[in-house]
Amino acid sequence: MTFTVQSTDIITTGDAITLGASGDDLFLTQGTTIVSEEGHGIVGAEGLHSVQIAGTVIRGEGGRYDAAISLTGDIDGIPGAQEVTVFETGIVSSNGTGIEMRLGLSNYDAQYFSNYGLVEGRDMGVNIVSASADFSRSYFLNTGTITSQNGADSFRGDLPNDTPAFASVYYEGPGIM
Repeated sequence: MTFTVQSTDIITTGDAITLGASGDDLFLTQGTTIVSEEGHGIVGAEGLHSVQIAGTVIRGEGGRYDAAISLTGDIDGIPGAQEVTVFETGIVSSNGTGIEMRLGLSNYDAQYFSNYGLVEGRDMGVNIVSASADFSRSYFLNTGTITSQNGADSFRGDLPNDTPAFASVYYEGPGIM
């Protein structure tokens, strides 16, 4: 488990920052820009990641499910709780999806998403997906702006039919457009 403070710009064609091990965490400082032309700006697998954005994350090329920030959970039975916070100075932008968070199969999975800044995607602003986990432990807070440029889903939660809703969903301010 590593905590990284990223304070230098990165511009690349592949994944810019990879959170490798379960529990790797990242803080992107204000004024720092991460750009990936063809890969993810930030990608993490194996769960238990915390990503805090005070700077800018941009993904250039991409289709609907190609995200600027992509976190997945519950790999090989490891609980997959994820946390993403976009602060007031934070910007996440993609030609596909701004932020994608995937829950795995574990009943201990939960997603914690807080947005105070700007999250935008050409196709989807935020996509939260669950294979079969109990979504009732997840938290979604938006006092910033989440938008999609093509008028598709700004916020989308893919849940199995029998899955409970979020434990807490809160909107304030400009909201979801």
